Amino acid sequence: MKIHLAVSRTRSGKYKTLHNEFIPEAQRGGVKCWTATKQFARGDLVLFYFGEPVKSIMGIGVVDFGPYERKGKFYWTSKSKVTFCDFKPVQLLENPLSLKQAAQTAGLQDWYKTAPYRHSRELDPEVAQALLTEIVRLNPKARTLVWNRGVTIPQVKRKTQRSAPSRFQEGGVQEITVELRKRNLRLRVEAIAEYGYSCQVCGFNFEDFYGDIGAQYIEVHHLRPLSERRAQHTTTTKDVRVVCANCHRVLHRNGRKPISLDKLRKTVLDQRKQGGRKR
Repeated sequence: MKIHLAVSRTRSGKYKTLHNEFIPEAQRGGVKCWTATKQFARGDLVLFYFGEPVKSIMGIGVVDFGPYERKGKFYWTSKSKVTFCDFKPVQLLENPLSLKQAAQTAGLQDWYKTAPYRHSRELDPEVAQALLTEIVRLNPKARTLVWNRGVTIPQVKRKTQRSAPSRFQEGGVQEITVELRKRNLRLRVEAIAEYGYSCQVCGFNFEDFYGDIGAQYIEVHHLRPLSERRAQHTTTTKDVRVVCANCHRVLHRNGRKPISLDKLRKTVLDQRKQGGRKR
């Protein structure tokens, strides 16, 4: 079993493949007719990468059928024959992995300099292990699919505190019944594509402040909380905004009655005019 990077061949600025094809098909469990190489084989594990604007690995999957060649005119390549594969299952990542960020956190800077995101390819075992470790760290639910392919991902080691001035009892098991509202990953992707990565309340940008480690991170805020609607409903990008983590927490500080973006934005501006709160 090999591990491959499957790269989107869609040209810059055209993302119908991501929004209209890949995400809906992946949500149904599989993706058909995705470009591959002749080295792909049934049962191989695949990491799906998209370029602009996400520049990230958006999902992982398993080769279900292929590779096979198709002849024809494809708007994204000059080749007359292209190799394809079908994939099933395919799992979308709740937290897509930026290759640029992974290069920093997983020590893959030299590999990233070879521009691996330009073409689909088989991954070296060390590179594959490093990428999968980062994917599972950010997306614990992906561990099962990885394990099922026989790939071992090391557990993250946590440092234990040797001593502390005060001790508190925590942990144990408590059974709690919670109602969760279903969220749509496609809405998040399209909202970010429309609004960008800067907070629409205070203007904070994680990449500007933290550098590469903060690249392509932002949170999506529903103007009308999902908790107000028990039945399934239709939501568009007009019903959400992108905000930083701090503003998001303050917006929901009152529980089910969130503060309006305009009110919080005015508060931020007033604070800036006053030079911020004195300590």
